[in-house]
Amino acid sequence: MPSDACTRCGAKCCRYLALEIDKPRDRRTREHIRWYLSHRGVQVFVEKGRWYLQVATRCRHLDAHGRCSTYADRPAICRSYVTDNCEGTDLEYGYKLLFRNDAEWDAYLASMAKRTRPQAARRKRSSG
Repeated sequence: MPSDACTRCGAKCCRYLALEIDKPRDRRTREHIRWYLSHRGVQVFVEKGRWYLQVATRCRHLDAHGRCSTYADRPAICRSYVTDNCEGTDLEYGYKLLFRNDAEWDAYLASMAKRTRPQAARRKRSSG
């Protein structure tokens, strides 16, 4: 039987999936993230130094009351999930970065470029 925490929060963890992705280190991976974020219901976040792609999608086994209709036979990932730090009991997500769309991503990349340009110019002057 699901915990009371699951009943109170409306099964938020069953309404999306999050998959770890590579940290964007080059133009190709940055463009992949831009493409992901061009889609509705997609977010990218960084938590504890790890990058994730989050897709808003409801589990097909949630019933009308937000409860798992296959609880006794749910997948192993669901069985191993604990509610100690879930979004239903703790609304402090701890994201270091969160991107909700491609415009936010583009703004982030622009701000990062501004930060690195002065450092690169200083290095060039000091080596010349």
